[in-house]
Amino acid sequence: MSSFSGLLGRLPRIGKGPGPDQDPSGEIPDTPPLDLQYDGIGNVLNGRKRYAVGLDWEPAQEGERVKDQADRGRKGGYRRALYAQHGAQYGFGSPDRQQPRGALALVTSARSELMGPRWAGAFRINEADRFWWVAAVRDGEVYEDAVVADEASARTLLLDMLDAPDWTRIIAPDDWHVSGTTQARIEQSFSMRSGAVLRPVDGKKDVIQRVVILSLIGLIAGSGYLYWSDMKRQEAERAEELARMRDAMVRVDPRTYPWAVSPQIASFVDTCVREIERTLFVLPGWTNGPIICAASGGDGVVSTEWGRTIGRIPWLRAATSHLEDQVSLLEGGSRAQLRREISFEGPSDAVISPPWTEGEVSDLVLSRFQTLGIGVTLRPRVRSLTTTQRQDLRSPVYNRHDLSLETSVAIEDYARLLSDVPALAPEALIYSVDTGTWNLTAKIYHPPILPLPPM
Repeated sequence: MSSFSGLLGRLPRIGKGPGPDQDPSGEIPDTPPLDLQYDGIGNVLNGRKRYAVGLDWEPAQEGERVKDQADRGRKGGYRRALYAQHGAQYGFGSPDRQQPRGALALVTSARSELMGPRWAGAFRINEADRFWWVAAVRDGEVYEDAVVADEASARTLLLDMLDAPDWTRIIAPDDWHVSGTTQARIEQSFSMRSGAVLRPVDGKKDVIQRVVILSLIGLIAGSGYLYWSDMKRQEAERAEELARMRDAMVRVDPRTYPWAVSPQIASFVDTCVREIERTLFVLPGWTNGPIICAASGGDGVVSTEWGRTIGRIPWLRAATSHLEDQVSLLEGGSRAQLRREISFEGPSDAVISPPWTEGEVSDLVLSRFQTLGIGVTLRPRVRSLTTTQRQDLRSPVYNRHDLSLETSVAIEDYARLLSDVPALAPEALIYSVDTGTWNLTAKIYHPPILPLPPM
């Protein structure tokens, strides 16, 4: 899993903002190495102690219960029954991944005096194993928290993050030859004692503990409890004020999402295959160009061309006479073109799932296709913004991945592998008559980056 998969992107910390930059110029301590292991599910193990990694990090949604947010964003088949709170974020975990209540979220345990407020690192969990943990925090917000299965993936993930400016500490192996990095192990960079811990999203067990603690506080120092209550009230008022400022700056109407009116990928492919088959004619003396079925929201266009060698125009007219749209002749009859408009079935009225983050798209989509031995190309189209740039925004920024896959068989089955990917907008399905291959292209959007209120 990766960081920050909430629909509304990264939000400012509620209450106090990030403190002044620290100078993480201290030497990495010569800490004795630990025999850390990765359990292959979601935990770094140090003996019997478990540290949770790969949590689903999302912004805490104002006015919504933690349990409702956990249920709404569930994906991958895991019950999101636990969460760790870090600033204005929730990191969701699951007992299905053997992540226990009380486990420390490892990404929140960085040594601040060494790492500073903006750090990123790639750590080999155990030298004898293949798993790498890639993590990052920027100004109090979890930027990345992912476990990958090989060194190449870890290096790519870290280098992608370095497009963001002003990192105070970057951890990477020396043999990667990445400028400005330091080599360090997990136990050298993280205290592994302090940080956010997992607790139940329904709060049932925590309620009992809170009652006991508050009762003791009341018996020991009633005045202290009143002071604490007043501080909580002031913090809540400040949180409401910041929420009003944020909402006044930008409201994202789901109808304005770039993928809002796009057809479902399976419906898009089924419609295009049917329309391409209607347009496929092999005529003596004419060469077939590719047949293109393109979508723009709920509207679409099917187009193709023929190039004349020794064929005759009456043959072409006779073969296409049953179509409502007439073939157009180009370049004095040496080429012919057919173009007709179609429509796609709109998206369902079901609840829209939050978009996957950049890391989740790379991890989940690539893993799914590589497991089946299917080639797929994902190209990130990402714009990294500083805090100042986000404060200057007047509309959301939508980063995305561009997806492309090519096959000669079962394009409908391949499309169904993408049917659960949220925020996916199909672009085109192209059939090359001469090679018998299909090429499918689509855009997979990330959570929008929203403007920040002025500090």
